[in-house]
Amino acid sequence: MHRLFLLLLSFISMGTVFAADYSPFNRDAYLTSSFAENRGSRYHAGIDYSTEMEEGWPILAPEDGEIQDIKVSPFGYGKVLYFKGKSGMLWVFAHLSEFNESIQQLVDRRQSSERRNDVSIILPDLDRVKKGDTLAFSGSTGIGAPHLHIETRITKDKIISPCQYGVQCLDTIAPFILGAAAWRNTQVVLTDEQSLQNGCLAVPNEDTPLRLAFKIVDYSRYPLENPMSIRRIELKVEKRSLYKRVKDTLSFNSMLKIRDELLWAEEVDTAGDWHLMLGALPTERTIRLEVEDYSGNVSFRDFTLQPSCSTETKVKYFKQQDSILFTFLSRAYLNLGECSKAQFELKDSQNKTLAYDLCTLYPQTETPVAHFFEKFPTGSKILVKPNTGRNNREILLYPLDGELQSKIEIQKPYFLTSKIKGLKNKYIKQVIAIQETVKDSITSIEFHPKGLQFFKNWHLCFDSTYIKNPIFWLGETSREWFVFSKQIKEKNNRCIETNELRDIASIPDSIAPAPGVPYFKNERLRIPVIEQYAGIRNGNSFKVYSLEEPWITAEYDSDPKELVIKKELLPPTGDSISVFMQDVLGNAKTYSIIIPE
Repeated sequence: MHRLFLLLLSFISMGTVFAADYSPFNRDAYLTSSFAENRGSRYHAGIDYSTEMEEGWPILAPEDGEIQDIKVSPFGYGKVLYFKGKSGMLWVFAHLSEFNESIQQLVDRRQSSERRNDVSIILPDLDRVKKGDTLAFSGSTGIGAPHLHIETRITKDKIISPCQYGVQCLDTIAPFILGAAAWRNTQVVLTDEQSLQNGCLAVPNEDTPLRLAFKIVDYSRYPLENPMSIRRIELKVEKRSLYKRVKDTLSFNSMLKIRDELLWAEEVDTAGDWHLMLGALPTERTIRLEVEDYSGNVSFRDFTLQPSCSTETKVKYFKQQDSILFTFLSRAYLNLGECSKAQFELKDSQNKTLAYDLCTLYPQTETPVAHFFEKFPTGSKILVKPNTGRNNREILLYPLDGELQSKIEIQKPYFLTSKIKGLKNKYIKQVIAIQETVKDSITSIEFHPKGLQFFKNWHLCFDSTYIKNPIFWLGETSREWFVFSKQIKEKNNRCIETNELRDIASIPDSIAPAPGVPYFKNERLRIPVIEQYAGIRNGNSFKVYSLEEPWITAEYDSDPKELVIKKELLPPTGDSISVFMQDVLGNAKTYSIIIPE
C-alpha cells in the first residue's frame, strides 16, 4: 500500500513538471494510433501523431532533462531517441528523420568511424536540454508513412498512457460499438450494429455459462481512417459494474495476455477489435455497455438479451483468408455456406467416416470447428470433396485441451512434428485446423486459429530429408513471406520456434537483393531494393563506397524498401558508386551504380 501511494505521488508530480496538454510540435496534431492498440501479438506501447504526410516537424522537449541514448535502424522504431525527464519519466520518440544538430553530428561521426549504417549510442556525457528545446525531427524511419511515435515509461517494464499524464491527444469522435458475439460452449451467435442500436443482443438459449465479446473501434477525426483502441470498456446493470477493464498501463513482459482480451478476427470490414468480457458475466436481461476513448469521449448502448434479433445484415467473416477454412473470434471456422460446391465428410484417425455430410447435420453456415467435437469427439479430419471433380482436400483437426499441451504429427507432405505448450483459455474451446494450400504459387501449410499464442514456444520440426529449403512464415496483413531467423538443426530435422500459430512454407531463395532504377528526391539518392523472399536483416546489410570514399553512409528505408544516401556524400553526376547488398539468408552481390542527374 505504501509503494502504491508513492507511485501515485510520482504520477501527480509528473503533471507539475511538464505542462498539461503537452504537444511535441507546439501545434495541434491528431492521433493516428492510440495506446494499447492491437498490433497482432502485442499491444501498441505508445501513441502515434499524424504529421500530415510531412517529415521534419521539430519535436520539442516536454520538460527539462537529458538525452540518454539514441539508435538508428531501418526496422522497428527506426531512428529513436530516449529522453529522461526531470520527473523521472523516460520518453521515447521514434521514427525520426534526424536528431538535433549536436546529436546528428555525433551519429554521423560514429557511422563513419565504425563504418556501420546502424548504430546505437549511449551518451556518456548526457546531453542536457531545457523544456521546449528541439530534440529531433519527425520522419518515417522504421515503418509506415511519416508520423511520430511517443512512449512514456516509468520503469523498464512499465509503460503508461501518455494521454492520461499531460500529453495532448486530440480525438473528437466517441467510439463506435459495431457488433456483439455471444456463446455458450461452442455455439456462437452474432448481433449487428443496428440491432444493438435498437436495444437487442442475441444470445444462445441454453442453460450453460454465457460469454460475450463486443466489436469496438475509435477514430480521432473525420474522414474515418486509422482505427484506434479504446481506454475503458464496462458492462453495467444500473449503477452496478459487472465487468470493467481500463488500459492506462502496459507491461512488456505480459504483452501475450492480449489474446485473453482481444479475439483475432479478419472480417472484410477490418475496423475495430473484438473485446472479450472476462470475469463476472451477466445473468440479468437488461445491460448497459459503456466504452471510452483516450480523450474521454464515451459511447454506450442499453440492450436486453434475446434469443434472436430481427436484422437483414449479413455478417462478414473474412477477407484474405480461404472461403472454406478461416479464423474468426480466435476460433477455427468451417464455411458450410460452400455446401453447394462441395461435400464435407468427417473422419476419425483410423479414416473411419463419422459423418458423411456435415451440411445435413449443421444447418448454420459459418460454424466453429470445435462445434463438431460435441457430437463427434474422435474427429480427426474433414475431407472436402468438390462437386467440380477437382482433387479432394484434407483439413486435419487437433483439439487442444487443458493447458494447450498437444503434439501434432503430419506424415505427408511435410513429415512435420509439433509440440505445443502454452496458454490456458477457459473461455474458448480450441481446435487447431490445418490444411495444405497454395498462395502466390507457394505451397504452404495453413494453420487456424490465427493469432493463437503461447507463453511457451510452439516447437515445430520438419524432416530435412524432404524439406531442404529455409522455413518462412506469412504476414497476415502484409501478405508477404518472412524467413524464420533462427532455424535449428536437430538430428535429421529442421526446427523452428515461435509463440504464435502462423502459416508456414519451405521456400527456395538463392537470389541476392538487386537495385532498381535510382533517382533523386529531396536532395537524397534513393535506390529501390528488389528482394525475393528472405528480406533484409538490418541497415548494415548494405555497404556503399566509391573510388574516392571507402565508406559512404546509407540508410535502408524498409517502407518502401529503398536505400537512401545524402547527395552531399556522393560523387558528381555520371560517376559511379559500388553498392553491396545482402539478404537474411546470406545471398549477396555488389553492384556498380551510375549517379543520375
